[in-house]
Amino acid sequence: MKSSRTQQGFSLIEVLVALVVTTMGLLGLASLQLLSIKTQHNAFMRGQATQINHDMIERMRGNCAAALAGSYNLTLTGTPGSGNDLPSTDLRQWRTHIAQALPEGTGSVAVNAATRVATVTVRWNDARGDQGAENAAAVAGDPALLAFSESTRLCTQ
Repeated sequence: MKSSRTQQGFSLIEVLVALVVTTMGLLGLASLQLLSIKTQHNAFMRGQATQINHDMIERMRGNCAAALAGSYNLTLTGTPGSGNDLPSTDLRQWRTHIAQALPEGTGSVAVNAATRVATVTVRWNDARGDQGAENAAAVAGDPALLAFSESTRLCTQ
C-alpha cells in the first residue's frame, strides 16, 4: 500500500516570514507618515514667515516717508522703540506677531534710502524641519535657525 500525505495549513516558518514582511511594510508606512508631517510643518512655518514679511512690507509702504527716513530699521537682536509713533507701534506689533507665530521667532528690517529697497528678514527655530545647509546650527547643540528674507522697492513714485 502506498500512503500519500498531503500538507494542510502553514508551517511556522512561513508564518514568521509573512509576519516579518508585513512588519517591514508597516514600519515603512509609519516612517513615510512621520516624514510627511515634518515636511508639512516646515511648509506651514515658511508660509507664516512669508505672510509676516508681507505684513511689514505693507506697513512700510503705508508710511513710506518714515521708512525711507530709517524709522523702521531694526536688527534681529534690536528692540523696537517704545514711543507711540507709527513706526515704533508697527515694529512692536510685528515682533509680537512673529513671537506668537514662529518658535523663537524674531525679525529685522533694513531700508536703503538711496535705492528705496527694504529687506525684511524673519528668523525662527526650525528644529522640527529639515536639517540642511540653510538651517544648520553654527555650533553643535545650538538650535537650527532658519531665516527667510524678502527685498522689495518702496515708494516707486
